[in-house]
Amino acid sequence: MENSYSEELRRKLESGEISQGLYDEIMKRWGSQESKTEEEKEQFSENDQAREGTTSISGSGHLSNVISEILKISGSGHVSGYVDVDTMKVSGSGHVEGNISVSGELETSGSLASGGSIKAGSIDSSGSLKAQSIKAENIDSSGSLRVDGDIEAQTMDISGSCVAENVVCDDFECSGMLKAKSLKGSGVEISGGIRVDSVECDSFYMSIDTSTNRNTIGKLICTEAKIETRRRFFKSSVEIDELVCKEADLESVKAKKVVGDEVVVGNGCEIDYVEARVLKTSGDAVIREKKILE
Repeated sequence: MENSYSEELRRKLESGEISQGLYDEIMKRWGSQESKTEEEKEQFSENDQAREGTTSISGSGHLSNVISEILKISGSGHVSGYVDVDTMKVSGSGHVEGNISVSGELETSGSLASGGSIKAGSIDSSGSLKAQSIKAENIDSSGSLRVDGDIEAQTMDISGSCVAENVVCDDFECSGMLKAKSLKGSGVEISGGIRVDSVECDSFYMSIDTSTNRNTIGKLICTEAKIETRRRFFKSSVEIDELVCKEADLESVKAKKVVGDEVVVGNGCEIDYVEARVLKTSGDAVIREKKILE
């Protein structure tokens, strides 16, 4: 099937139906699409989707597989197969049953749901975005982002809500709400809400949002942690089962166990057990049991 498809593309190139650039791009993608099933490849070869230009749905429309430079959905669009494009823009309602592959930017201000995975260069979502898994270089979401599996990115900026199984991101910022089993990265900055079972990172900073009813972290492992209250005259805190770090500067933290080299326990803290080489307390901090290491 691959040979017949290559021959068909070669015929279209020679007849001038597609350009040399598009031919090279499609062949490159075809060789790298290891995630496509044989059924998807067969559907792809049987449908004349190998074309340049823009594929658009501005009312209500249905497509099987989409391979194009640009896909625009401004109405209600349904794709029964997969999407493989350079740019995708959704300002209406879009549903793709298969995987979505966008080499450039995926932009959605409406509603987009994928029954498979989403891979993109960058994602800018101010609407609702759902998928089985997401992998992108940059993700900027101010709407609702819900993923059944994992999210992988270099940078993430969440100002809306994000729900996922696991999040792996070099630089993660959240001024909205994050709910996940695990979060791993280099730098993590939280100025919104967080409910995560485990966090592993180099640097963890949290400015506690007083509007969030409950912030919880199961286990936090990091090199340095700084947690402070945004407005001191409000009662707000983050609950942490266990914090393991080298340096910690804590405020309004309710923890069962804190272990570190240098630990500062400040206002609003209630900690059952602290183990540290250097321990400093201030304000109304409460430590029920402590151990100073030599």
